[in-house]
Amino acid sequence: RYIAEGTTQQEGLQAQANLTEQLNTKFPEAWEYVRLRQPGEPIREIDYPLAFSLQNYQQHPAAIAVFVGKDGKPLPDQKPVILNSTGYQILNNKAIEIVQKDAAQPNRFPAIDQDKVRVFVYEFKFKAPNTQQTS
Repeated sequence: RYIAEGTTQQEGLQAQANLTEQLNTKFPEAWEYVRLRQPGEPIREIDYPLAFSLQNYQQHPAAIAVFVGKDGKPLPDQKPVILNSTGYQILNNKAIEIVQKDAAQPNRFPAIDQDKVRVFVYEFKFKAPNTQQTS
C-alpha cells in the first residue's frame, strides 16, 4: 500500500510509544534504546534501483528498530520494527532486508556483560533514480 506522506510525526511518535510499551512488557527494566545515527548527523541515502518507476516519488526516511541481546546478536524471536515508513511497502521491505543483513554481520554490535536487550535504530532514506513525475 502506498502512503505518499510516509509516516507522519504523530504516527512516528505512536510507533515509538508502542515499541517502548512492548519493551517494558517483555523486558521490564532490562532494555536500552540506542540510535545509530548521532544528533546532527545527516540521514544516510541508499541507492536501490527498482525494476519499475515510481511516480511522484517522495523521499521519506525509514527508521527500523532491531532487538539485540547481550551477546551482540539480533534476537531470533524478535522481528525488526518499522518506526518510520518510507510510504512504499516495497521500500519498507527492502529497508528491513538491509537492516537484517547489516545486523547479522559478525561483531556488528558489541557484546555486553549486562543481561539486557538493546534496541538499535537504523535510519536511512532511499534515492530513487528511476522516478517519473506526472504532469
